[in-house]
Amino acid sequence: PAIAGAQSLNGGGDPVRYIIAPETPGPNSPVTIQAQGVGGFLGDATITWSQDGKVVKQGAGESTFSFTTGALGSVTRIHLVINSPVQGTITRDFIFAPSLVNLVWEADTSVPPFFKGKPLYSAGSRLKIVALPIIPSGNTTLPASSLSFKWSLGDNPLTAQSGLGRNILTFAGDQLQNSEDVTVDVLWQGTKGGRGEIIVPVSQPQVVLYVHDPLRGLLLDQAITNQLSISSQEATVQAVPYFFSNQSVANGALSFAWTLNGEDAT
Repeated sequence: PAIAGAQSLNGGGDPVRYIIAPETPGPNSPVTIQAQGVGGFLGDATITWSQDGKVVKQGAGESTFSFTTGALGSVTRIHLVINSPVQGTITRDFIFAPSLVNLVWEADTSVPPFFKGKPLYSAGSRLKIVALPIIPSGNTTLPASSLSFKWSLGDNPLTAQSGLGRNILTFAGDQLQNSEDVTVDVLWQGTKGGRGEIIVPVSQPQVVLYVHDPLRGLLLDQAITNQLSISSQEATVQAVPYFFSNQSVANGALSFAWTLNGEDAT
């Protein structure tokens, strides 16, 4: 039997090539199997497709079959019989066990203390991508330590950061890109068992002003928007950078230029 993968599958001496898409189907996902015969003999052949032991499609030249996978942990078995006046009888079995690879990203960008939101990714900052595979094997799920991870950033394979058990990818983003496209192929014993893709959008860094109270400290519960009412002769305002690279913040690469009533306040 051929474990489901959307690659071209050829048996030894088999005059038929099988193309399965998508490559690694997830749960409740549509799948298409296409049989391509050498020399076009399939047009005169009677082709029978069976799903889980039941004939669901049959006829001359029926070289394409589509179905939907089951829930996570289920198994779908497809049996193909080709009766050809030229090539005789050709059979093929496919086994589909849906898998899932979730990708979670974390940006190394600045946020104030006790910030309840997610630090957003800004161009050029560092990103961490964690792959969380759910690949069933029998009654269990394969652990990440037994799986191989092949990472790609855009169209560029990241060979140095790929390998057995390497389900975490860390890299510095491109300052000229509007997003970062990350893909990972998960393999078990050399067979592709799952695929994950994620697009991390670029957010613009922001600077927000807050009042710094001499007794209560920085008042992060309300930002200064258009106006600041000063109840005393003196007020302290603090600028808080959001979504700047933490490396830039730690290295002192950020500089602040203040103006008061349109004049430089050195």
